[in-house]
Amino acid sequence: QDRSANRVTRLPTDFFDGGEPLNKLRMLWMVHSVKPIEREVLIKILEEDDEHLRVWAIRFLTDEWAIDSVYGPMANRKVASDPELRDRFVKMAKEDQSGLVRLALASTLQRIAVEDRVVLAKALARRVEDILDHNLPKLVWYGLMHLGEEKLEVARVTRWPDLARFLARSSCGKPAMVEKVVEISAANEAMMEALLQGLVDGFKGVQKAPTPRGWDKVSPILAKRVPRLTRELSVLFGDTLAMDSLKNIALDEKKEISVRKQALAALIDAKVKDLRPLCEQLFWVKGLSDTAVKGLAQFDNDEVGQKLVKSLGKLPLAEERAAVIDVLVTRKKWAGFLLAELKAGEIPRRSVTPFHARQILAMKDEDLSMMLQEVWGEVRESDEDLKKIIINLERVLTPEVRARGDKGQGRVLFQTLCASCHQLYGQGGKLGPDLTGSGRADLGYLLENIITPNSVVPVEYQMSLITLKDGRVMSGVITASDDRTMTLQTLADEILIEKKSVIKNIRMKDSIMPSGLLSTLSTEQIRDLITYLMHPQQVAFPESKK
Repeated sequence: QDRSANRVTRLPTDFFDGGEPLNKLRMLWMVHSVKPIEREVLIKILEEDDEHLRVWAIRFLTDEWAIDSVYGPMANRKVASDPELRDRFVKMAKEDQSGLVRLALASTLQRIAVEDRVVLAKALARRVEDILDHNLPKLVWYGLMHLGEEKLEVARVTRWPDLARFLARSSCGKPAMVEKVVEISAANEAMMEALLQGLVDGFKGVQKAPTPRGWDKVSPILAKRVPRLTRELSVLFGDTLAMDSLKNIALDEKKEISVRKQALAALIDAKVKDLRPLCEQLFWVKGLSDTAVKGLAQFDNDEVGQKLVKSLGKLPLAEERAAVIDVLVTRKKWAGFLLAELKAGEIPRRSVTPFHARQILAMKDEDLSMMLQEVWGEVRESDEDLKKIIINLERVLTPEVRARGDKGQGRVLFQTLCASCHQLYGQGGKLGPDLTGSGRADLGYLLENIITPNSVVPVEYQMSLITLKDGRVMSGVITASDDRTMTLQTLADEILIEKKSVIKNIRMKDSIMPSGLLSTLSTEQIRDLITYLMHPQQVAFPESKK
């Protein structure tokens, strides 16, 4: 018997005469699974009281339309404008009280005709009750991101800071769009800070940008509300008064360190005149050393390198000394100065990590490599030697030995050796894989990945070696790239680099994690670290001794 003849292919005539929403939803799904429901019926369902019925009507009306690819609307599957449906959706975006319905409307922006997107986005972006919504600003942005200057009309009316920031950020590199964002910023007081922050974000890594028309007239208005962002943009646009203002802030001992640090960072990004003496002066201010050294890193000067090496014995904080070493290993001569001090015993060997050692090796300088081996040791042992180390540790680290391990001390070691790159229980860096859900309970797995990190290296964790025009050599993982800049995640920092400043970019086959991380640890320390890593739960740090 043909049972398909008994299937319902149309909604019953009493569908709109009330009834339980869940029953109506089931009927809607069943009928649609057999045969698409007529457009007129779905448009009528848009007026139903139940929000779920309205959402499913939106879906069924638009699901067959082509969604954007990662490159934007597909030319071979162009969707024609539908004024009737567009006007219905816009009315719902303005008036519907359901956040779920507004979410469904926002998701259609990647499907509807390009010429209909701005008007729907404007209606959604005006809804002040969605200002803190996690998803709506992103969904609206995804529908607008491939549009041109017309999408900035949404920035005029939006009440959502995240969306305003996304729109402004996308305008950087297009002078006409930057001018429009500046003009909108002065007019849209509520979104002024978000729009300017978007410009600052978009221009990160760029040393100089064309001054937008009208900036001289608009900037005093902006400076009254958002002085820091206005100053940073003014410096980017070559405003000497803004540069002087930032210098005064950086030098002002009465200002908070965080404010002075932001001012100094902006001056370093802009490579302002007299940067070297400014950074040399602020280098000795507690809390500014790690920022000032980034400015000094730009000067290929032997005297600067020698002064930085000598500073290592005077800086009080370990993180400040680490920031200096991070800079010293980016230049061949400076790395030589560092190794000479290491040989003389002026710097503890433990100050130079395996990461620093491999950075020096990456310079491919025979004299430096020999000096490193002499004063620091071998960076990379043979595969056979590494296998022997694994076998030996598997024999030594028995369950009985691990039971005596101090997990608290293990956490301290993890924080020192691993946390700058790896997350564990939601804390730590993101340069390497998150270890929380990995196979940490397997001793062999742990030892193999720690001791032979180069045996299997996913592409996303392969190290890149970047040579800059100013002579620096930097290594890390490229986490983002666009037409103008690339983002290099190093052990210590995330650095935005202008592509025009790069001479050479080589992707290495090695992992970002060097071998030899355990070579500086005692047997007890290795036991404590492994015991902590294999433990299924977070443990407390050991109590400090009074």
